[in-house]
Amino acid sequence: MDMAEEPRVRILSTRTIPLNPIRPIYFMHTPDITPEEKQLALETLEEILNIAKVSREIPVVDFGVWRQPNFRNSDGQLVPHMSVDWYVNKWLNQQRRQVNVSEGATQLLFDPWNEKQPHYDVILTAQDLYTPDTNFVVGIAHKRRGTITSVKRFRDIKDKRMERETKKQELFHEVGHVFGLPNESRGFDLEYSLGAHCTNNCAIRQGLYVPRDWVNFVNDRQRTGQVYCDPCTKDLRTYFRK
Repeated sequence: MDMAEEPRVRILSTRTIPLNPIRPIYFMHTPDITPEEKQLALETLEEILNIAKVSREIPVVDFGVWRQPNFRNSDGQLVPHMSVDWYVNKWLNQQRRQVNVSEGATQLLFDPWNEKQPHYDVILTAQDLYTPDTNFVVGIAHKRRGTITSVKRFRDIKDKRMERETKKQELFHEVGHVFGLPNESRGFDLEYSLGAHCTNNCAIRQGLYVPRDWVNFVNDRQRTGQVYCDPCTKDLRTYFRK
């Protein structure tokens, strides 16, 4: 496959929110996500919950392109916390043609809707993302709170099956971080490369090159039949039983 490769970095927040881990997942996406990508994301979330053995306890609520009726004010400006646009497109850097995802993800920590109904947020976009000290990222996660993940960097993969699977792989990774992976207290099979990551054949491995590393991770996953390694699978299930 003829695919460009670029360095990839991620910043994983160390902030946590002490909430009951058994709560719904609110899924939303920006208008540039295709119906196929949306369906893939919903299926991937269900697969993660099945691995965690909590699929009957945690519903995935599909909000689609979520916008409250008053998501813009009389001047046409986005009202805070009233639409998916606020969390993503609000932070678009026109010069870079990228979204500063650090700003959007930080807003998840102060989401007033979460006070009314505790939940996880999973936001999917096709916007290119960056953080102030990176050239780009494909996703960012806040432990126990939510993630903003982009499919942008995977859309150019010519093999459509692999394009689909790399998008899944990124969701396995970011949502795994949301659910506390890797568990640093285990003290083994860990590395600290732009945040804590697993060193096993696992979706929580760190990938520094896109799409090369993600293609390799997909091949490993399909060869072994495992999304997460045994320690991370155990920690994932334990996370929901604390």
